[in-house]
Amino acid sequence: MTINLGILIKAVGFVAASVLILMLYQFYVGPVADAVGMAKAAGEIPGQSFSIAETLNGAEQAFCLILFLWVVFFVLMEQFKDVKREKSVLERDPMPYSEEAITPEESMAQMRPLERLPEEEQARLLPRALRRALSRFHAGHSTEDVSRAVSSVCEDELARLEARATAVRYVAWAIPSIGFVGTVRGIGLGLGLASDAVASGDIAPVTGALGLAFNSTLIALLLSLVLMLLIHWLQGSQEELVQEVERYCDEHCVDRLERPA
Repeated sequence: MTINLGILIKAVGFVAASVLILMLYQFYVGPVADAVGMAKAAGEIPGQSFSIAETLNGAEQAFCLILFLWVVFFVLMEQFKDVKREKSVLERDPMPYSEEAITPEESMAQMRPLERLPEEEQARLLPRALRRALSRFHAGHSTEDVSRAVSSVCEDELARLEARATAVRYVAWAIPSIGFVGTVRGIGLGLGLASDAVASGDIAPVTGALGLAFNSTLIALLLSLVLMLLIHWLQGSQEELVQEVERYCDEHCVDRLERPA
């Protein structure tokens, strides 16, 4: 049984992100939040003072941070690297521009520079699109079929990239949802403590529960904003890459094809 290396890396990354965030909460966020809460109760610092540790303190905030750290560094960064590797093939210019026309008989010879590329680069979008175009022209001698073939390869690549982004989009939806779960939990906890607070005259537990409610949503929305910005940036880079590949194929290959008499 073979194990997908990409899935294994993502699984290890999720475990690493979880351990890192849990250690952060164990040794910094939790102790500092407790110290700040005690200082506020003793009147040593103003009750309305802002504390990052208090804002982050909560199970929902910790889970949101784990998901954010995992998806950014072990999913999005890998996709950004893929875009960079695809662009490096473009920069190598595997089929330099020439005014000389390409005949059906010469189309297979034009593949030789592509075949000399490293095996990993041959699987990239640009070599695949060029090979499809040249082989289609050699077989059918139709420039219209070649243009459609290049467009088909680029559309398939966009669909593949869209499918790869499924996990990222799910996390972008899940983070605010987890924040709202913390809000509901905090409000429910505060309402449960309200009667005891009225009887004892101490509303500190109620305000603490409400603080959890609003802090979880605040952290979740901030993380979601940053994540959505990265997602839109990635999608823009991917679409720009596909457009550049299609334009390269048109200028360096399709427009040079000589229609047979």
